[in-house]
Amino acid sequence: MPYDPPNNQPSSSTPAPSSAPQQAQPQPAPTGTSAMAITGLVLGIVAIATSFLPIINNVSFFIGLVGIVLAIVGIVGTGKGKKKGRGLAIAGLVIGILSVIIVLGSQAFYVSVIDQAFDSAKAKPAASGQSSSASDSAAGAATAESAYGLSIDKVVSTTDYSGKQAVVADFTFTNNSTDEATFAVAIDCKAFQNGVQLDTTWGQWDSENSLKSIKPGGSLTVQKGFVLDDASPVTIEASEMFDFSDELIVQETYNIE
Repeated sequence: MPYDPPNNQPSSSTPAPSSAPQQAQPQPAPTGTSAMAITGLVLGIVAIATSFLPIINNVSFFIGLVGIVLAIVGIVGTGKGKKKGRGLAIAGLVIGILSVIIVLGSQAFYVSVIDQAFDSAKAKPAASGQSSSASDSAAGAATAESAYGLSIDKVVSTTDYSGKQAVVADFTFTNNSTDEATFAVAIDCKAFQNGVQLDTTWGQWDSENSLKSIKPGGSLTVQKGFVLDDASPVTIEASEMFDFSDELIVQETYNIE
């Protein structure tokens, strides 16, 4: 009788061993707030708080740049989920960028003001020296021509934005200097009643022309308002903003109607 060897092959009905399902490892919770995010935000706040101050804002510019770099590092670090403070880092980045922009803008404005002051000084020729002749003496005593021409066209009484009694003066401003100029930067304009300076105010008149740039030789009508204290006459006077001689370009007194 033939011999049949034992069949060691597993039966097709025997289930194959199955491996246990792999469980997802939980992500570790953030362990704290990013120091870079906090530092970047603090530096950004310091930079923007001092960005308007002349000279000091030179330091503010570099503080803002350092704050921007640290804020970016904080954003990258918190993006991996190991640290908290992503919102602080983003806020620090935005504030840092704003501080740098404000520093650049304010410094450009200050440079423009200083340039106008120097141009005004250059436009005034030095007075002639004393001479034995009467004509030379008169020339030496003559007032130097101003870098800006200014005249008062009219003064009218009205009310300002809050309903207070006010006067509005219409000026014709002429730029006699060699560079662009603005009325608000070039002219120091004041009004007085009974020897007391009046407050400036705004209302339904054109106050924007005082901020417009005027090319050399150009002229522009500018309106400026002042709050009245009473019905007494008003004296309006104007001088160059950076002329320390206190020489007046115009001075006129008006009765209030």
